[in-house]
This record gives sequence, structure tokens and C-alpha cells, in this order.
Amino acid sequence: MDFATPIGIVLALGAVLTAIILEGSSPMSVMLPAPMMLVIGGTIGAGLATTMLPDFLRAFRALPGYLAFKRPDTTATVEPARVADRPCPPRGPACARGRRSRHRRPIPA
Repeated sequence: MDFATPIGIVLALGAVLTAIILEGSSPMSVMLPAPMMLVIGGTIGAGLATTMLPDFLRAFRALPGYLAFKRPDTTATVEPARVADRPCPPRGPACARGRRSRHRRPIPA
């Protein structure tokens, strides 16, 4: 998980709770089940209505992987591909000049 994710969640919840307190209401007024069902159910329903069912289910299955994401090690050395070092197959004058011909033909094995 990226370090910014929990910071963003805490910041958003803190802003909502601060706004509720500044307006003179109780923070527990947000924890009513009916409005929570309306917001969460409406969001899920709108997402389901705008996508295909397999995509929708795949998004829910992928959610834990996104929340537990670990950055890949970018300091590791990647071995470059040696495509340019392979001998050029005989293709005519374009290959002899060091360029590939415009026509894509399968390379014989």
C-alpha cells in the first residue's frame, strides 16, 4: 500500500468530522445506518449499472491486492535484450543497409 493512502483516508475523515463539529452537530450523527446504507448501496448500485457484471466482480476481487500493494524493487538491474546483436536474416537490400524492410515477413527458423 502506498504511504499516501492511509494519510488521505485519515485526512478526509478528519475534515468531515471537523466540519460536523464546527456546524454544532454530534459526530455520531453521521453513523446512522439508514444514510450509510443509502450512500454505500447507491454507490455500489451506480457502479454496477455502468459496468458489465464480470468487470464489476473482478474489481471487488482485485481490491485487496490494490490495498496491499507493494512497490516493486526498482533498484534491481534489468538485463537488456540482445535483439540488435542477432544476425540479420537475409531479406534483401533493406537488411544489408542495417534497416528492416517495410514488409513484415516471418523470420525463418
